[in-house]
Amino acid sequence: MAMKPRTFRRVILLGSLAGIVLALAFGYFVVRPWQNQRQIESMRTEGLAAYEEADFPTATAQLGRYINKVDDPDAELLLKFARSRLKWEANDGGHIRAAIGAYREYLRRNPGDTEAARELLPLMNLVGMSVEAKTLAEDLRNTYGDQSYEVARGYLLALAGVDASEGDIETVLEEIYNNEASTFVDVDRYFMFILRNDGLDEEAQRQLVFELLAEREARYPGRSLEKLVRFRLEAEGKNREEITQELTDIIGLDPDTGEWDADAPALPEESIDFLSLALDNLRHHDLSTATLLRYALQTNDVMSTVWAARRLYWAQDDEALQALEIRTENDEPNPDVLGYQYLSAVRVEDSDRAAKLAEEIDSVVLDSRANAWRKIIEGEKAYRDDNYVDARIAI
Repeated sequence: MAMKPRTFRRVILLGSLAGIVLALAFGYFVVRPWQNQRQIESMRTEGLAAYEEADFPTATAQLGRYINKVDDPDAELLLKFARSRLKWEANDGGHIRAAIGAYREYLRRNPGDTEAARELLPLMNLVGMSVEAKTLAEDLRNTYGDQSYEVARGYLLALAGVDASEGDIETVLEEIYNNEASTFVDVDRYFMFILRNDGLDEEAQRQLVFELLAEREARYPGRSLEKLVRFRLEAEGKNREEITQELTDIIGLDPDTGEWDADAPALPEESIDFLSLALDNLRHHDLSTATLLRYALQTNDVMSTVWAARRLYWAQDDEALQALEIRTENDEPNPDVLGYQYLSAVRVEDSDRAAKLAEEIDSVVLDSRANAWRKIIEGEKAYRDDNYVDARIAI
C-alpha cells in the first residue's frame, strides 16, 4: 500500500534529523578528539623544534601547553620545559618557581639524573627552599657520591638556611676551602668562621688562620687570591696610603692613573664585592669603578656589570660607557649596559645613537631587565615631551 504523502514527509524529516544527529555525534566523538590530538601533538612538535633552535619563549609556551593538556607527559619534555622556562625570565621571578616544579617532577621519575639535580639545587636555595635543598644535596652526596664543589656550596647554603649546627657547617666549610676551585669568598668565609670560634682565644684563632694561609700560599705560590686574603687579615693599623698602594699592587692597578698593568692578573673569583667596597672606603671611587668594570668584562657578572655601567654614567664618562660591549650568558646584549648607554646618548643629545640603543633593548627577549628598561625609555620620552602623567605611570 502506498505511503501517504504526510507520512512520507515525516519519515524523510526523521531520517534527516537522524542523519544530522549522527553527523554531529561523529564530529563530537571522532573528529573533534582527532583534531584535539593533532593540536596537542603539534604543541609537542613545535615546542621541541623551538627548544633545539634555542627559541626558549616559544619552547616554553608550547611545551607548557602540551604538559598541561596531557595526563602523563614524557619526562624528557619536563626537563626541556624546565630549562626553557629558566632561560626566559619573568619580571616577578615566576620562571624560577615554574622551572623548579618541572625539575622536581622530572626527578621524581628519573631520580638518578644527577646533572638535573645539580641544576635544581641552586634554584631551591635561591627561593629559600632550604629544607628541600638540604635533602637534595644530601641525596646527591650520600646516594650518588657527588662530592663536587658546586654541590658542596649548595649544601652549605641549605645548611645555613635551616640553622644547622656549627659543627655541620664547619665540616662543609672546610671541605669547600680545601677544594681547588675555592674562591676568595670561600677562603674568607672559612677564616671568618675560625675567628669567631668561641672555643679558641683570639690569639689562637689568628695563629690558626695564618698557619692555614701559609699552607695555602705554599700550595698556590704567587697567586693573587691568597695575597688578597693576607692583605685583608693584615690591613688593620696601616694608614690609607699604605693600604691603597698594597691593594692596587696586588691587583695590578696604578692608583695614580687608574690604568691596569700589562701583566695584571685576573681578579680573583668572587673578590669584587670586597675590592670595590675597600676602594670606596679608601675614597678612591674611580679605582673602584675601574675594578668593577674589569671584573664585569672578565666574568659577565650581573651586579658588577650593573654597577660599572651605572658609575660610568654617573661620572659622565660617556666615551668609556659607549665603548662597553657585554653580553649575557644567553648571548644577548646586556640590557643594563644598553640602558645606561641610552641615557648617556640622550644626555649628549645623540638622538640617532639613542634610537639605535632603544631598538637593541627591544631585541632582548630572555632577560627580564629589558622590560624595565623599556618602561624607563617610555617614561623618559614622555618626560622630554612634557607629558609628566605618562612619564610617572611608565617609570
